[in-house]
Amino acid sequence: MDSFKLDQGFDMKLFDEDFEEWVSISDNLNELPSKGKLRVVTEEDVESDCTVPLNTSSESEESMARGETSKSWLLSYSLPKFPAFISDILETNEEISTHTRKKIGQIIFDSMACYTLYPTSFEYKSVCMALLKKYPNLADKSTKDVTGTWLVSLRQRFRDMRRPMYNNDTVKAMKRKYGFHARRDDDQLQSAKRVFVASDCTEDATSIKLHIKALDAELKKKERNLDILQDRMSRTYSIRRKEVQEGDLSILDIISKYSALRLPLCFLEEAQRVFKADIQAKLNAVNPNIWKKLGNLTKIAKPCELDKWMVDEKSLALLFLPRVFKEETELYMIYNMKKEELWLPESPYPCMVISKNEIGIYVQRVFLFNAENANAAAVMVFACYWVFDIEFPKKNRKSLSLLAALAEIEENVSTPVQRILNTIR
Repeated sequence: MDSFKLDQGFDMKLFDEDFEEWVSISDNLNELPSKGKLRVVTEEDVESDCTVPLNTSSESEESMARGETSKSWLLSYSLPKFPAFISDILETNEEISTHTRKKIGQIIFDSMACYTLYPTSFEYKSVCMALLKKYPNLADKSTKDVTGTWLVSLRQRFRDMRRPMYNNDTVKAMKRKYGFHARRDDDQLQSAKRVFVASDCTEDATSIKLHIKALDAELKKKERNLDILQDRMSRTYSIRRKEVQEGDLSILDIISKYSALRLPLCFLEEAQRVFKADIQAKLNAVNPNIWKKLGNLTKIAKPCELDKWMVDEKSLALLFLPRVFKEETELYMIYNMKKEELWLPESPYPCMVISKNEIGIYVQRVFLFNAENANAAAVMVFACYWVFDIEFPKKNRKSLSLLAALAEIEENVSTPVQRILNTIR
């Protein structure tokens, strides 16, 4: 195909709408219909229009449908040749777009699907490592597992391929072997059971009661001594974490027993004790360009009802963080800027409730305190999950995990989160 300047080993095909199939075309450009659909295929693909045959007329197709795998296929496997436009991008170390990544993933999948229906973990890993060894700029950013997104992408493509093959014996056997697990109600708070190493505690039951009594007495005063509150909260920290994590007290009981947690300053200090770091400072240190890119991913049209609270790119990104993953915002933030009365959250999960003049922080539908701005509110909501040891809700897990990664609280994140990190960093 000299007119198209295709490399050797590639062929051009045209979609024939009358017969609903792809056919080879000649090198004469004048014979091409207007607005015709074209695609480039490798020579070995010319005889078949799909990577995985849907019929089982040939011996090779039957072998693949049964899921048979050559034990030595990795020994003869080599990375497929990419189209010229992809090779140019890879060789010049240009920034890889999401569209290009998907194209690369599809080509790699096609090359593997010729050998097996169910690749092993070792085979997945070997192919991904071969790809990244040749093209290091494809590796995931800021993570220990540089193959994470590629592994998940390939696994998902194989799942999609096998889904319509419900009559295949191998697929049936695998489905019987790996059954479905019962799902829990996502509206019920679950303990995250995060690892906690208690510091040496020199307090006994009597001294703990005295500290709590002193806390209550100080909180009743009009002019509270913050030094006393901070000291007593620090002394009761170990027993409080035990009560939270072992379920000795409910969240509402914890808030009632340690009312100082209703003070933003004491709450943030509690979060700092749990995280062993100042997450506000860590999020403030994040590059402003990252917040700008995140803000663009939320696709919020301006002007917006929350313009009063969106003072910068960071506040925009933090307020609408769930939209980055198309997750529900109601478990994270609810607002009503037109009416005076507050909308109370229906969900027990930590969230911010925004009205005309204030942002309230709630957990288990109970008001804790007001945040001074949107940035602080996002930090407070996020910290609630650790302070009260609450597992992330499934409907907001990705956005909260992204925030944890930006605050350097978690290193191991899911593939969708890692893809966003690759995009914004």
